[in-house]
Amino acid sequence: MTYTPPPEQPQYGQQPQYPAPPYPPPQYGEPHYPQGQFPQGQYGPPPSQPYGQPPYQPYGQPPAGYGYPAAAGPRVSEPLIGWLLLGAGVLLMIGAPMPWATVLTFSVAGTVGGGKATMFFGVVLAVFGLLIGLKQGRLWVSITACVLAALVVLVAIGNMGNITDVARKSADNFLGNTVSIGSGLWLTLVAGIAALVLSIIGIARRRVQPS
Repeated sequence: MTYTPPPEQPQYGQQPQYPAPPYPPPQYGEPHYPQGQFPQGQYGPPPSQPYGQPPYQPYGQPPAGYGYPAAAGPRVSEPLIGWLLLGAGVLLMIGAPMPWATVLTFSVAGTVGGGKATMFFGVVLAVFGLLIGLKQGRLWVSITACVLAALVVLVAIGNMGNITDVARKSADNFLGNTVSIGSGLWLTLVAGIAALVLSIIGIARRRVQPS
């Protein structure tokens, strides 16, 4: 019979040795989670965004790379209308000193009567046309040009009526056709109508000018 010695007893002051547990001991402190995953109801950095999507932005702020839209400028008339209106104003200035009426072999310049007013209106219309051509034609410019052009047309028609009455009276007195409308008055009427039409188009056709 073989004698089996008893297991070694731990000496005084030493801890007994036990076999290692099958599971790792629990760790105390902050829990650890896989990268990018967090439990529901707790706070932490946001999960990583999929490729191709814009990064996370705080609420109420535009995404990175996007700015606020540019402020729209005032609405102005098209520049082409302004250059044409400038030409009509120049024609009014040319037509004012030209003959508005002819009596026998004599001619009467427009500056003797209403030609002074139409020349002044022509200067103002030319300035307004220049403003519109330089993309500065606000609404008030086209409206004022429309009023001035209408006055030019009224002055031209009124003078034509007066000359026609004088010509009819001269014909009734057996003086013959001694009075007729001059070329300057016809040019003033045509230029005034052109300026009136252009100013109306300038009011109707306006576009936003970038600021």
